[in-house]
Amino acid sequence: MCIHKAYDWPEQTAGYRLGVEGLEEDFAHVAKQGKEGADADNDIRDLPVTPARLIERITTDALISIRNAMLRVVDEAEGRHRSKRLVDDVVLTTFRELARQFSTPAISVDLRREYEGALKTAYGSTAQAGVRIATLRLEEMLEKLGVPSGQVPQQLADAISQAKAGRLGSVRLSNAVVDSIDEMSSVVSNAVFTDTQNRLLSGLDPAGLPAEFNLGDLRRYLVENHDVSRTRAATIARTESARAYHVAQIDAWKQTNAVKQKHFLMAFDACQFCQRASFEFGEGTGRSVAIDAPFYGAGEILNGTMGGSMVMSMPAFGTIHPNCRCDIDPVLDF
Repeated sequence: MCIHKAYDWPEQTAGYRLGVEGLEEDFAHVAKQGKEGADADNDIRDLPVTPARLIERITTDALISIRNAMLRVVDEAEGRHRSKRLVDDVVLTTFRELARQFSTPAISVDLRREYEGALKTAYGSTAQAGVRIATLRLEEMLEKLGVPSGQVPQQLADAISQAKAGRLGSVRLSNAVVDSIDEMSSVVSNAVFTDTQNRLLSGLDPAGLPAEFNLGDLRRYLVENHDVSRTRAATIARTESARAYHVAQIDAWKQTNAVKQKHFLMAFDACQFCQRASFEFGEGTGRSVAIDAPFYGAGEILNGTMGGSMVMSMPAFGTIHPNCRCDIDPVLDF
């Protein structure tokens, strides 16, 4: 059951999504494949740093800061017990201090606040792009459907006009999107710190360590087992930028008063779980969900097309799993 591979975006949204979620490898992949739209003049795509790349960068910095904070605890213990083996009293003292640092805000409050604030900034950029792209996508749909301009509701026509005329930074976010960004950044920040604590401490049982294990060995263990790789940061960046993008996209469609429902839009070469979502809620199925409703709720078991099963850790408003590149399609109703 491989659900952590990053797939290509759906063809309908690939060009837009590159400017929002494009990491370095994405730009390299698009250039290699020569996909249409890679060098288009859309100013969203021409951003020197995409929102996802910003999330990747600040997440990497946060992970390094967390690791360094943990190592300082060990270095201080090593300084106090330089000539001693990692006997029970030393290891227990060190472990208690490591646990204390993560169970209280003593060491992490400033790091959390800084990381959470940086996430909000990156989420805001993602959401602004999502609002504008959502409106431009509605214009594309109207053109494909051949809807005369005179039949487009004034509220939708105004939204399209503003999206086409306004630069990215001029897009204002609704209170609902701002609140959602605050919540998402807090949840992700807490999750990164909790996950880091578990990664560092889960395999360190003082009673099970070899007798010759000392504080120098403990330091090496923490360095080798703390994942500050670009892979981990990129997964967070891809997943979180997609979530913020969809939150803003949904809100923008609701405000036009022309979209009541949405379809699931499957990414190229998607996994068995996304294929299931497409079979159930894709455009050709005739089934859709309310614009602000999830395709699947948190805790729901999703059965894949190849026999696998997955418990949804959070509601699936657009993407299904970490690294998911799937999207949503609006259902016009006016």
